[in-house]
Amino acid sequence: MEDQGATTRAPLGGRIYWAGLAGLVVLILVVGTLVAGRHAAKPPADLRGQEGVDIEKLQAATKSLDAAAKSMKGKTVLSADALEVYLPATVDGLARVSLSREEPEGDDLSGPTVRADYEGSGQSVSLSVTDLGAAGALAALAGAFNVESGGERDGRIEKVAKVDGRMTAESWDPAARRGEYSVMVADRFMVHAKAEGLSMERVHKAAALVDYDKLQAAAR
Repeated sequence: MEDQGATTRAPLGGRIYWAGLAGLVVLILVVGTLVAGRHAAKPPADLRGQEGVDIEKLQAATKSLDAAAKSMKGKTVLSADALEVYLPATVDGLARVSLSREEPEGDDLSGPTVRADYEGSGQSVSLSVTDLGAAGALAALAGAFNVESGGERDGRIEKVAKVDGRMTAESWDPAARRGEYSVMVADRFMVHAKAEGLSMERVHKAAALVDYDKLQAAAR
C-alpha cells in the first residue's frame, strides 16, 4: 500500500550537495553542496584537473550568477504538490509504495524535493524531482567546462555527459545491478533515479518517465 504525504525538512547542507551533480560537477562541489539529493551518484574522480576550461567563459558565467539568481527570485518555485504530478504511478511494472517530500529549511533559493519509491519482483526504483530555484543559476557555469567524462572506479562504471542538451551523471554497478542517473532540466530542476535489479537502460527510462519536456516548460 502506498504511503503518501510524508514531509521532512532537509538541512540546507544536505540539499545543496546535489544540485550540482548532473554536470555542474567539480565547480559545484567547490562552491558547496547544492540540493536534492543525498541519493545521487558521485561524479567521476578524473574530472578534477581535466582540460577544457574556458577561462573567459567561466569569468563571464561567474559574473552572471548574481543577476540570474535575482531574476529567479522574481519567480515562484513549484510547490511539492505541483512537483508530485511529474512522478508516475508505476515504473516499468513496479508499483509505487511510498511518496514523500522534503522542504528546504532556512533556504530561500530552492524549493522542495518530492520522491516516490517503487517495488516489485525483487526490484526497486526511487525517483525524485527537486526545484533548485535560484540555486540552479549555477548551472550557467557548466558550459565553461569540458564535462564529458567516463570511466570505472571501485567496480562502478561512471559517466558525466550532455544528453539532448541536458547535463547528466550516472553510476552503474554491474555486479550489484545497482544504478543511479541524474538529469538537470532547464538549469533549474534536478531529476534523480536510483534503482536496484534493473539494467542501466531501464534506469534511464525510469528517469525519463518524469517527462523532461513538460518539466522544462514549467520553468518558463
